[in-house]
Amino acid sequence: MVVKWLDSVENLVGVKPTDKLFSTERYPLPEAIFAYWESRQENLENLAHQLGDIRIKTIGFVLEKIQSVFEHSYRRIVELVLESLAEARDITKCLAALKKKIDKFEMNTMDDNRPDIRPLMLTVGLVWGHSRYFHTLDNMTLFFNLFHNSLIECVIRTIEPDSMFQVDVEEAYKKIIMNIQHLEYYKTGHGRQQKFFNA
Repeated sequence: MVVKWLDSVENLVGVKPTDKLFSTERYPLPEAIFAYWESRQENLENLAHQLGDIRIKTIGFVLEKIQSVFEHSYRRIVELVLESLAEARDITKCLAALKKKIDKFEMNTMDDNRPDIRPLMLTVGLVWGHSRYFHTLDNMTLFFNLFHNSLIECVIRTIEPDSMFQVDVEEAYKKIIMNIQHLEYYKTGHGRQQKFFNA
């Protein structure tokens, strides 16, 4: 029983955000990473609650007293759950501030979002600097992949490709040029941010 439980916990803890997010959607948005960490935290909170149950603690106590070979597996379960829970809590807490900015970004057009790009990048930098666990290249690469998907959707919303050929050519051209300028502005800010992350 303990070994099967350990396998289940290892499988749960071993799921990487990249595997989970890209298995369900080809171009996930940042909301997917927020939902992933919130769900992971909730699952781990439930597991930790189960581990705190008196019956489960009694099993651990008995395994320790009889010096069972399964005691090591039981301890490993507790360690995995508590370590993963600490990671999920930290990341969920740090992503909460970023989530507010991303939600606002995803609701607006690029024209409205341009003034918010720099504060958004600064918030990403703060998450990078203050999160004990999100502070990895894999996590930031994943986040920026998702954010770039959101950025593309935002530009598409702003350009309105369905109505592009129904408006004046000059007006359509201005929209495209303006969005290219918005993307160049983002690219400049993103370049500065990358230097910060690589330092």
